[in-house]
Amino acid sequence: MKQPFRLRTKIRKILPWFLIDMGIASKGDDCEKYVGEHEWYNIDNEYSGCYHCQIAKKR
Repeated sequence: MKQPFRLRTKIRKILPWFLIDMGIASKGDDCEKYVGEHEWYNIDNEYSGCYHCQIAKKR
């Protein structure tokens, strides 16, 4: 499936953190809402978060 927020993720990789904290290229709200798929990473061994949106779930 197409990832609707992939471009934002690429932009976040090259921007300085202070610009990201200001809201430039922030994460989307929910990949599935826009017919995309989540791509998960381990946040803290208890929760997993999506690279592209703000969704986090308990493992």
